[in-house]
Amino acid sequence: MSRVVTRVMALVGLALAGCAARASSPVGSTSDDGAAGAAGMSPDGGCSTGPACEPEAESLENVGRAVPAQAALLAEAKPPFAASCPWVDALEIPSGAAQTVQGSTGVGERVSTGDGGYHVACAVHRLSADPPSYELHLVLGRNVDLFQFDGTVLEDAAGRLSVSALALEQADCSARVEVVFPGAVWLRSVSCPRLVDPATPGSVCSADFSTIFENCELGPPGDWEN
Repeated sequence: MSRVVTRVMALVGLALAGCAARASSPVGSTSDDGAAGAAGMSPDGGCSTGPACEPEAESLENVGRAVPAQAALLAEAKPPFAASCPWVDALEIPSGAAQTVQGSTGVGERVSTGDGGYHVACAVHRLSADPPSYELHLVLGRNVDLFQFDGTVLEDAAGRLSVSALALEQADCSARVEVVFPGAVWLRSVSCPRLVDPATPGSVCSADFSTIFENCELGPPGDWEN
């Protein structure tokens, strides 16, 4: 499992700190492969001038190339149809993911392709700057037991996603974004009140998801790989 200090966490740490200086951890740390952590930011959230901006620009361009895609996910069965969900109460990938994806920093374990037999694939593509919107394609699972999220979200806001959770599907789940930028996203919550198995449409599951995907592809949908 990966313990890489991630770009998402660096960005969140800067936002919480509200300052331009590098912090000790996780902000300003380096990943296991030596990739640069967060660069200095101006008080308004933009990159300040000088050498501190150069690693930031370079790392954003190389998200998804320097290290493998990695993810953490929490799936929780919710009323009124929790009993119909294929997981009991909650499912964490990896173990301890609940604290990671629902905490204040997001620091914690992730999985990459090959860890415990899991497969991770993702793309976070910027669609427009005004309003800042992103197209997502996120896949995490093992063998045919996959969780997949597809759709469009707004930066620091919300969106609607098509969700596949194991054999269940819903086309219009509501998502709340913690942070998103090219190549990475933290979905604080994805609410799916009516997930249905197409083979048994009378069985309905209601569930919420929280997830982080990082080191994702940057390109448009035609370039994506599952």
